[in-house]
Amino acid sequence: EYLMRAGDTGDDVYVVLAGELEVLAPADGGEERRLAVLGAGELVGEVVLVVGGARLASVRALGDVRLARLSRAGFDRLLE
Repeated sequence: EYLMRAGDTGDDVYVVLAGELEVLAPADGGEERRLAVLGAGELVGEVVLVVGGARLASVRALGDVRLARLSRAGFDRLLE
């Protein structure tokens, strides 16, 4: 299952608590190529919160995954 897709707007950052996510970049011909596999303790989605714009990659679960979500408002409060 996809957590996010390239081109989506994003207002959340996620921390992987358990399981694995794969990060996929758009490639020629509509294919996707794997950039990374993220595991427990890693962040996903933080770049869009910092620089803005659309998501550059898609992220999907590799099996069961537990995540913690931090909203943009929570992220901003943390920075203050």
